[in-house]
Amino acid sequence: MTVGNNAPVNAILKDVQYHPVTDKILHIDFQELVPNRAVKVSVPVEFVGSAQGIQDGGTLVPVLRKLKINFRFGIRIFYQDKGLGTYGRYRDTSQ
Repeated sequence: MTVGNNAPVNAILKDVQYHPVTDKILHIDFQELVPNRAVKVSVPVEFVGSAQGIQDGGTLVPVLRKLKINFRFGIRIFYQDKGLGTYGRYRDTSQ
């Protein structure tokens, strides 16, 4: 984003305040993304594709709809189904 005649910076939207009656935007907060500095954000979880358990007649019961993460500018996060089947669970034990 660019403000005035300043150099462009990478930023994320942090907060939006709306008018309680008209829903017009009153105020917007941004946070600058600085390389190698962590940022705390809440991101929505998107379920893509169809796991084997669902294909076998199971039902997806999402426990989390958002994740709170610390990240550094420029990273990407992926999760791939590891073939856990209908009753499988995945738990990250790397920490």
